[in-house]
Amino acid sequence: MVLGRAVSALSAYFGGDDTEDKTQRPSEADAASTPLQVKTRRLWDTSSTPPLAAPCGPHSHEAAADMTKLLAGMDDLDGWLEKIAAAGLGKPSKFSKSWDTADELHSRFRTFCKYGRVDAVTALVHGPGRDFWCQSASYRYNETGLILACKYGHHEVVKVLVAADSEINYPANGGAALHWACKSYSQEDYAKTEPEQVAIVQYLLGEGAQMRLKQPDSEEVFDALLMAVTRGSVPMIMLLRAAGAEVTEQSEAAAKQWGGAVSRALLSEEKIAVPYTAPPYWTHQSEDPATFEQIEEGAGLLRTLQDALDRTFKGIRTRDRAGRVPQGLRLKRVMRIENSAVWARYLSAAAAVEKRRPGGCTPIQDLDGVPEHGFVRTSQVLGELTGRLKQNLAEFYLFHGTSPLGAKAISAQGFRRIMAGMNAGTAFGRGCYFAESSSKSDEYAQADDDGHFVMLLCRVVCGEMFRITDRAPLALSDALHSGRYDSVLADREASVGTYREFVVFDEECVYPEYIMLYDRVMFPHELFTSPMWSPSLKRGSHSTAMGCACGVAAKAAYSGDGHKGKTQRLPDATSPPPEAEADMKKLLAGMDDLAESLEKMAAAGFGKPPKIHTSWASAEELHSNFRTFCKYGKVEAVTELLGGGARDFWCLSGSFRFNETGLVLACKYGHHEVVRALVAAGSEIDYLANGGAALHWACKSYSQDNYARMEPQQVATVQYLLGEGAQMRVKRPNSEDIYDALLMAVSRGSVPMIMLLRAAGAEVTEQSEAAAKKWGGAVSRALLSEEKIVVPYTAPPYWTNQSEDPATFEQIAEGSADLLRNLQDALDRTFKGVRTRDRAGPVPQSLRLKSVVRIENSAIWARYLNASAALEKRRPGGCTPIQDLDGDPEHGHVRTSQALGELTGRLKQNLAEFYLFHGTSPLGAKAISAQGFRRIMAGMNAGTAFGRGCYFAESSSKSDEYAQADDDGHFVMLLCRVVCGEMFRITDRAPLALSDALHSGRYDSVLADREASVGTYREFVVFDEECVYPEYIMLYDRVM
Repeated sequence: MVLGRAVSALSAYFGGDDTEDKTQRPSEADAASTPLQVKTRRLWDTSSTPPLAAPCGPHSHEAAADMTKLLAGMDDLDGWLEKIAAAGLGKPSKFSKSWDTADELHSRFRTFCKYGRVDAVTALVHGPGRDFWCQSASYRYNETGLILACKYGHHEVVKVLVAADSEINYPANGGAALHWACKSYSQEDYAKTEPEQVAIVQYLLGEGAQMRLKQPDSEEVFDALLMAVTRGSVPMIMLLRAAGAEVTEQSEAAAKQWGGAVSRALLSEEKIAVPYTAPPYWTHQSEDPATFEQIEEGAGLLRTLQDALDRTFKGIRTRDRAGRVPQGLRLKRVMRIENSAVWARYLSAAAAVEKRRPGGCTPIQDLDGVPEHGFVRTSQVLGELTGRLKQNLAEFYLFHGTSPLGAKAISAQGFRRIMAGMNAGTAFGRGCYFAESSSKSDEYAQADDDGHFVMLLCRVVCGEMFRITDRAPLALSDALHSGRYDSVLADREASVGTYREFVVFDEECVYPEYIMLYDRVMFPHELFTSPMWSPSLKRGSHSTAMGCACGVAAKAAYSGDGHKGKTQRLPDATSPPPEAEADMKKLLAGMDDLAESLEKMAAAGFGKPPKIHTSWASAEELHSNFRTFCKYGKVEAVTELLGGGARDFWCLSGSFRFNETGLVLACKYGHHEVVRALVAAGSEIDYLANGGAALHWACKSYSQDNYARMEPQQVATVQYLLGEGAQMRVKRPNSEDIYDALLMAVSRGSVPMIMLLRAAGAEVTEQSEAAAKKWGGAVSRALLSEEKIVVPYTAPPYWTNQSEDPATFEQIAEGSADLLRNLQDALDRTFKGVRTRDRAGPVPQSLRLKSVVRIENSAIWARYLNASAALEKRRPGGCTPIQDLDGDPEHGHVRTSQALGELTGRLKQNLAEFYLFHGTSPLGAKAISAQGFRRIMAGMNAGTAFGRGCYFAESSSKSDEYAQADDDGHFVMLLCRVVCGEMFRITDRAPLALSDALHSGRYDSVLADREASVGTYREFVVFDEECVYPEYIMLYDRVM
């Protein structure tokens, strides 16, 4: 009863009912020695066989009639197609109600199988064209409907097709149905659909599917067990092993790469059995392996966990965070997970580590050689909870950010390494990732339908840890395969000042004990409005006292009560003016495109998707509709409301929560036309919301990313507000601090905004001067009005336009075959097939140049000449040659200089001037060619690991990581002239050393030599945007 053993194995793994399956199946041969005798035939296309002719079968005409009848009765077809287009499984299907060939007809059936439309599949296979549907395979990939249903995890469709006589062992490209059920479509889809896939495999084995199947016209074999091991699916491996699958050298090697539970499942390693004992604080002390509940926790534990969230929080942003860093995290609910099956596995895994490390494990604080430091933060703040842990096994409570669905799956089944990399990267190996800092795990948390984020607090047995401070794949691999270590401590806190992460490679060494629902606090005063700080809680705790003491001060500092104008902050619950209600109802009734407008507004990228109230319980809710129109730039809606009978209500009201007026929001999100409409209608320019008045929000905007995109609109808004009398410096209410528009513009690095405010008479303070010095370059010059070195303008001799007109700007298509060959050669010779974490998708084999455009922009060129002259004056003795920076003058020459031949004769060697690549988007290339580079855009397409500058590369493959395609599918890269000056060479991310070097005045740029440290690339980072001239736009294709 091989399937009976399989079901028992799975029941033990999932903690389910141990019921034997009575299905008999044939004995499994090692592999088919000859190709299978099958009835299924591959469909031909029209180039070789007329439509609906042999070998399509005699039932193809009946099948066409069946499909026509089915489609005519499918009233929901269009709606269903929209849903499958959003399903994320491959490309959206092309679905026409007519067809020219049998393969096109059959593709409709395959689409139903692929997307799990069981009703449509059932209707077709019960018609007269059954043999055509069940025994035909696609022309292109040789796929049957059964294979697609297995590939995409649709168990019910599989059962219908097998019952209708679809051939289980028909070998498509990549294997038969069983093999595709074992490996699925992609790692991500496999992880999501694994329960369905396991059920499919179990069913197919019962129907006689072969686990090892010889590939047609080859000696190689499709091996279902190897495919399941490669995917890392423990229940699938257990099922196949119980069914008698043979362990080959390949599957054994693949399992060793995974280690942990995957290796144990494949090799049937005996687990250490320990007596089951539930934790004493659990509600259920039963030994029943099916026990699984989530228990709501009380106020006492909530205070402890809130304290842990607060004391482990660090306001540091890494590249994994999407959006702004919150000010803190506010706990809402906590549930304790009581899952006896997962707990039993955890006890067994902990006992195995204890047996493997009889002398105990190295304390974490000893790993860096400084025993006084390095203690786990959660252990320091969780108090008596840490008394539950085994110190000799390096067992800790650690955080794990996840999604609501992820938390549900983990609490039911435990952690699964098969899911590794779905929510973030796997920089330190394919394991389960945890953090001691709540702010690090918050980077990966996702919100539920009520807007609460989800984080787990887990018990983790780390065992012997391998400490690493940077991504060193070879050292990491050697350490993990040596058998001396159980987990990894990725100490990026030591190297770049961010966080420590804990990576565990045995998923059974983790028990997810608590699910925490919490809110992100984006403004400081919100930290003290939670019921957690309510005086009704037990007095005397440090946290409660701090909350009550600080809450009043924080709210006062962020209120607009000091304003003496007519604008009023709306109370939380007052009735709206009748005339305002009438205006809004009339507007909404006439907005036929409201749903479409909301979709567009949601895609705008500013905060959460908008909510428009069609009914309202208070004036605040009604006014929130108006603020939404202002925020998203719906100028026609704003204008219509301002022209109604409630103009003062719309213009002279601030929101209850953040005290924002419609004008503040329009300035904040860069909608110049809305700003003009509001000011003309009487909105008060200098009304102070939280964070400043309208002018201040126009200067700093919503976020750096949005600010960079909207800068032209913001500059126009500032110019308009200054003309209307807006104050540049305004005293904060109840404080000696000042809202300073110039300081905000400097902090954002906006050169035109700074120049505009300085021309309007803005005062330069010590704070704004210090902020400008951090930017340096053009920002510092704009603020401090430094005198530029002006050199005579001379256009390059190879330019078409030799005019000195500063408005000259053209893009000249390069027709020179020699130049195209030269640039193609540069792409080829500087290309390295090395992948970094910045690349999305596979590494191409090469890059193929399609066209080249030369940029002739006299304004940017004049700035480039002046900046070069200034650097030459600053470095009269010349700059250190790049090949001398690493102490080995025989190496280190710039690759582009070696590949571009005579083009390098244009460059000044004494200034370290090079031709370098820069990958960008089509819109980015257009903006750069018109305005030049802008440091304000730094970080929008990638990180800023080596400072807030303009990034370039000598290797085409590095810049290709950031390139984006145009509408024709061609990618965009710039070839720029870059004056690097004196370069500071660094091989790793060391923020303090970098900051000290750049502020010393001895360096002009950074050479980030990651090629020397981890074998990837060298990047060139320039902090004066005027030291770059974008000379060529290259359109190219990736050759995969």
